[in-house]
Parts: sequence; structure tokens; C-alpha cells
Amino acid sequence: MVEHSNKKNVDVAPKPQVKIEQANTTALLKLKKEPHPVKTPTNPLIKDVKGKVNSTITETQVKTNVKDEEVKAKEALQSVPKLQEKVDLKENVTVVRKKPGVHKVLSLDVTQSPRNPNAVGQFGRAVILSNKDEDAEVKRRWAEGHFNVYLSDQIPLDRAIPDTRPETCKDNLIHNDLPSTSVIFCFVDEVWSTLLRSVHSVFNRSPPNLLKEIILVDDCSTRDYLKEQLDNYMAQFPKVKIIHLKERQGLIRARMAGAAVATGDVLTFLDSHVECNVGWLEPLLEQVYLDRKKVPCPVIEVINTLFYCSYVLVDNFQRGIFRWPLVFGWSPLSEDYIKKHNMTIADPIRCPVMAGGLFSIDRNYFYELGAYDPGLDVWGGENMEISFKIWMCGGEIEIIPCSRVGHIFRGQNPYKFPKDRQKTVERNLARVAEVWLDEYKDLFYGHGYHHLLDKKHIDIGDLEDQIELRKNLKCKSFKWYLDNVYPEADAPIVKAEGLKQKNVYMSVKDC
Repeated sequence: MVEHSNKKNVDVAPKPQVKIEQANTTALLKLKKEPHPVKTPTNPLIKDVKGKVNSTITETQVKTNVKDEEVKAKEALQSVPKLQEKVDLKENVTVVRKKPGVHKVLSLDVTQSPRNPNAVGQFGRAVILSNKDEDAEVKRRWAEGHFNVYLSDQIPLDRAIPDTRPETCKDNLIHNDLPSTSVIFCFVDEVWSTLLRSVHSVFNRSPPNLLKEIILVDDCSTRDYLKEQLDNYMAQFPKVKIIHLKERQGLIRARMAGAAVATGDVLTFLDSHVECNVGWLEPLLEQVYLDRKKVPCPVIEVINTLFYCSYVLVDNFQRGIFRWPLVFGWSPLSEDYIKKHNMTIADPIRCPVMAGGLFSIDRNYFYELGAYDPGLDVWGGENMEISFKIWMCGGEIEIIPCSRVGHIFRGQNPYKFPKDRQKTVERNLARVAEVWLDEYKDLFYGHGYHHLLDKKHIDIGDLEDQIELRKNLKCKSFKWYLDNVYPEADAPIVKAEGLKQKNVYMSVKDC
């Protein structure tokens, strides 16, 4: 069962006689109201992945950077294309579109009130607690989210974070008529401050004309603040829709519930403990604009879970891969590969397997692919399933270095699985193997999963619809995927009889 909050989410259009010039003025004024710059101090506060930071920034430096960025913001506004207003009298909805053409990525960071440069965690600075009482409070509340919830609650909901994009990203040209997007957050018992900070980061740093709506899917949370209190808070944002699921469905089906009510041209899925960086959205939508079968993912950066304020950069040229038995991981591109393809630090990176939590996809294409396998339970394996499906059925997955999103990586899930966690993940992966791996499924079962073949242990459910879907989509073989998408995979040459015959291992090629 799905319950929608009663809050209305559709803006009422102004009367038809509103002039185009007035719409242009309103849009530009909205951008000019930015009370605090998007950029952080010129010298990066975060030096490396160990969380070492430059804590010597002075108030004078902050004021200087504020002044510099205000000047840049005004210059950027002068280059923003004029807006056209198209009024649909029948639907009484105003659609604001830019004239055909291109523009530089907008580094928007519009807040509701001026930022305090001295606030805890401002500019992504790390905070180390020295008070024993505070340390005790951190430990007491750790189980609420399996990260530093105590410190998270002290950080502003709309704090500034470092602009970590490669320098050339700011000069990239983006089409004016990009598709709109619905941003979907799914959560269960998420910490209040991290959920709200995720939502605020989307609002603050997304061009309003591209953000169709934000959809919050509450997967039957048990915490009271995620019910009426959340509805009341989000009532201030007309673009927010809230869905409260009556029964626990798990991440996969919760995303399906969010996608079912989405109206944007593109679906953008995000985890509920993130911070979107400046200029994050347009590069993703640009890739979909250029090819509707491209599925772009942002670079996922790290929000330190112990010293929560710390926003940490990650290494460049990373991509998502899998190792047997379908275990996700990150792998750097080799220097030879980078040189061979003449890649720059800002170029899209072909990604064999997405992490699964953060990506954009054309809404119609998502359903053409059959969305997620509805037979997958709760969480686990859905990133493998949709990655194989995209690649083998005519699409592409890319990581976009000019799109950056910070993410809290937790040591364990703070919520409970309705069923046994390990068996749930194993069952999901077995469904993926049976549908998509062809003869290579024996490699999956050969890595300790052979017991799954016994239906008495785990029933993986009916696969007829998924197999038929793959046939109707005319998808390529898994061998094609290994040869063309992920040739570096450590996979043996599998005979038709599976692993019963001796296998000859392929040499591992350089990336």
C-alpha cells in the first residue's frame, strides 16, 4: 500500500497575461538573491583521503572569497540565457524553457539565509571533539545511524562544501534545453539531519528549471520524526512529494514506488545521506540529452563518518567493477588506458558496474528496460542487475567527473532486514546470475554459492518474466559484455557444460 501526503505539489501558473520580460526578471532575481558564495576558499581545506585539513583559514580570507565569488556570480548571471515562457492554458501550468543554445555550467548555491562562516563543519572542515562528555554522546548515539550523528546534528543543513570539480568543468558548455529530472530519495529510519541536508543540497545547487520535483519515499520507518514532523517541514517546499509506504518494501521496491509517481523526463536516484556539490546536476542531464540510453553517475566522494564535517576528495579515474562472485568494487584506470584514449581528468569514464545508489536515467528508457527486477528483495544485487541490463541491452553507464556528490559510507546498515540479510543478498544475486550470466553463472555458483542450487535452501522465485524480457529486448550475451565492456575481468573460458570441464583462464589485460 502507498500513502501520499496530502500536501499539494504542483505550482499554480501565473495568469497568461504575464509578460515574458517579467518571467525573465523573476528568474534572474531568484539567482541574484544568493546570500553566500558557492565556492569555498581558494586553498582546498581537504588535503588527502586521511582527512588532513588546512585549518589556517582566517576571517579575512573568508570575506575576500565572499567578495570574489559575488563578483563571479554577477558575471555568471549576465551570461545566463534569457528565458521563454510558454503557458499551457488547458493545464494551467507554466513551463519555463531556455532558448536553444548552450551555456557554461551554472555554479548555483542558493541558500534561504546567509551562511555563518564560523559554523561547525562549514566549508567541509573537519571537527575533532576534545571534550570527554561530547565523546560519550557520540558513542551513545552512534547506533542511530552508524556514524557520528551527534556531530551531524550540529552542522548547518545548508552548509557550504568544497568545489572539488576539475578546473575545466567550469568552462564546459551545456545545452539550454536539458530535460527535467525527478530526484528520488528512498529511506528507512534515516537520521533527521542527514536526510534534510541531502534535500537542501539538491535545492541549493540545482537549476530550478531542471528540478521538476523531489520525491521522498519513506519505507515504513519506525521513527516518529519521519512521519508528521517530516511532512510539516517539507510543506515549505512545493516541489517535494512524500510517499509513506504502509509496509516495509526494501530499497528496490521503494525506488519503484518513487519512480511510479515521478513526472520528470529523467529519474535521478540518490541515497538519503549525501551532499550534492555545485554544478552536479547539469553534467548528468547533458549526457542523457546527448544519448537517452546513457546512464550517467556522479563521482561519489566521501563524507567522513567519524569526523563528520570532513568532505574528502577521492582519486580520479576510478570506475565501478565486479569480482567473482559478483562483488562490487572500485578500480582505477591504468595509465596505459588513459594514454590510449587520450583522456583528460574531466572526461566521462565507461563504467562496467555502477555502485547503484546515485545515478540518472531517462524515465522512459528505465521502463523500457523493465525497471528493476521486481523479484529482488530489500537490497543487494540490484546494481549488478541493472548494470548488466543496461550494457547488454544497448545502453552505456558512465561516471561523470564534473558531477560530484558526497556520500556517507557506513560500516553496516542501521536498519534491520525483514529477512536474513545474507540469504537475501545471495538470493538476489542468484536471480541475476540465472537471468544474465548465461554459462558464466557457474562461476558464480562455484565461489561458495553452490548450495543455492538446492531449492530447499533458497527459493529464488519465478524467472520466466525476466528471461522473456531479456529475449524481447534482444540483449547481447554475457560473453559480449566481458569482451567489450569489461575485458579485464578475471573470467575463465567457460564451456557449454559449465565447470565440469577443465577451464583455461584468460590472461588479464591491462585496463
